[in-house]
Amino acid sequence: MNIRLNSLTVTCKKSQEVIPFTDFTYFYGRMGAGKSSIVRMVDFCFGGDLEMTPALQNELVGVGLSLTIEGNPVKLERSPDSGSVRAEWTKGSDALQLLVPARTPTEKPIFSKDIHVLSDLLFYLAGKTPPKVRRSKVDEDSPLQRLSFRDLFWYCYLDQDSVDSSFFNLELDTNPFKKLKSLDVLRLLVGFHQAEVSSLQVRLQEIRIDKDRTEGALAAMRDALEETQVGTPLKIAARREELNREIKAAEASLAAIRAQAASLRSHALNDAQNRAHALAMELDVLDNARRDARVAIEKDIAHRNEMEFLAIRFKRATSASAVLRGVQFKACPKCTQELPPRAEGDCAVCGQKHPADNTAPGVAVAAVDADTAGRIRELDDLLARQTAALRELDEERIGMGEEKSRVDGEITRLSENYDSVYLSNALELERHRASLSQELVNFNRFDQILRRLAQLDDHLKSLIGEEATTRAKLKSAQIEAERDTKNLDRLKQLFLDSLLRARIPGFDKSDVVEMKAPHFLPEITGISSGDLAITSFTNLGSGGKKTLYKCCFAVAVHRLAAENGALLPTLLIIDSPMKNISERENVEQFNGFYGMLYELAQTELKQTQFIIVDKEHQAPPKDFARTFSERQMAPDDGEHPPLVSYYRGH
Repeated sequence: MNIRLNSLTVTCKKSQEVIPFTDFTYFYGRMGAGKSSIVRMVDFCFGGDLEMTPALQNELVGVGLSLTIEGNPVKLERSPDSGSVRAEWTKGSDALQLLVPARTPTEKPIFSKDIHVLSDLLFYLAGKTPPKVRRSKVDEDSPLQRLSFRDLFWYCYLDQDSVDSSFFNLELDTNPFKKLKSLDVLRLLVGFHQAEVSSLQVRLQEIRIDKDRTEGALAAMRDALEETQVGTPLKIAARREELNREIKAAEASLAAIRAQAASLRSHALNDAQNRAHALAMELDVLDNARRDARVAIEKDIAHRNEMEFLAIRFKRATSASAVLRGVQFKACPKCTQELPPRAEGDCAVCGQKHPADNTAPGVAVAAVDADTAGRIRELDDLLARQTAALRELDEERIGMGEEKSRVDGEITRLSENYDSVYLSNALELERHRASLSQELVNFNRFDQILRRLAQLDDHLKSLIGEEATTRAKLKSAQIEAERDTKNLDRLKQLFLDSLLRARIPGFDKSDVVEMKAPHFLPEITGISSGDLAITSFTNLGSGGKKTLYKCCFAVAVHRLAAENGALLPTLLIIDSPMKNISERENVEQFNGFYGMLYELAQTELKQTQFIIVDKEHQAPPKDFARTFSERQMAPDDGEHPPLVSYYRGH
């Protein structure tokens, strides 16, 4: 997958920092300057997590990554607290935008027919079909699931935190989910014959475990049947038929008793129930009428109060007008400036004509008071009538409720007499039927046990046959795998070659690299040391050697991908390859590792873009044939500014 980064735009509160990328980009300098944050933000735009340093907590607004995917311009933007990425690209003459989840796929496609998450969009923009692997590594009929861009990116971005603590999640004690994902990426690079051998081995082990479990269950169930002495399956079937006949006879007798009891149901009970139903309906009508009366009273009271309030407001306004009518204003009461001359009949303040109504204020107030008092008397009379009507409804409700309680009591008394007649006749039959039903349930359980016994026996026979078939397939797959290990052998060669080029102490060209199924963790054995001394990532001891060991394996993976055209992004980001290493004390390794990178960048990996973050600077050779940029960074140096150029702090 041809991916090239063009620039990273970091939007801060006071500035916008633009970091350009070339074929080989080298960031170095003092700690605390934001070097690692640059590559973390690249990973963040690809859906990763962002470590929020104090500087980023205080200043970061958003991040934008400009890149090309298979020659197509793309821009990815993301804010620090967002779980989505805004993607922009062009398709023909159309400019397209999409807000896509960074890591958690949506249930339904959000674009095209297969795009649920950022990873799907990246494969779509590259014109590639996402690789698929079996969800279960042991079930040949298991549904397929996609390898995500994030899975492939483990081999493209070596972050500072895990560069010396995790070997691409391949260790035995790592997260099982991540380990399987990482193995799927390696299998994608080296072919699937080795994966088939590993799957068959795991399946054979599962068959053995299942067979042992089935044999144990069969033995336990047979012992239980012998102890209960339930007899043969034929005797169980005969007794079950007999029980069914007896249960049907008991149910017929119960039905006859119910019919007889129904005929004895008294006419008084029916009348009482009908009366109770009628009273319930009348009570419901009364309750609705009382509720409507209360609502009407509340509205009329509110109307009366509103009229009194409006009358008071009118009196106050009239009084204020009367007070101000005789005042002769010489200056504006608001700004105190002298008022201009006004025509006769105009207001000295606002300049408008005086109203034509010359009714005396006292006369207007008296008229309003008289009208308001009349309306209030009408409302008081209406409220009195409504209150009296509500009181009558309440009294009627109380009387009807008492009648309903009396009728309910009569129904209870009559029902008790009816139930006693029915129970005295039916109770013994009910007990007999329950006893028969329980015995039938017990026999049905035994029948289920017998069916389960037969199923387990059939399952055991199928397991024995599958075990033989799987053994044959495994033997055939192992033979085939031995014939087709070209890519895996090539990866071993490239890994050892990278270790030797980096001049890591303790390795020799005669060493043997092994990557055995199912974990594929590289192990190196020296010819002279035999099988007792095996070197792997977990026992290197030195943190510096672990870092270079992992970096060399990533380089080998990219070399193999470049050779066979595997679906791996053409991007290699290494954060702090000299972590735990003194460049002055380990000059040979410092020069060797960077010499290898510069040489490969011009030969085998000439289509791969490199981004390096480190403490010290190692210049490329003078005849370096690719574009190269470097940036020295310090937390408080104006000449070599940090990531956030104006920030000074932790």
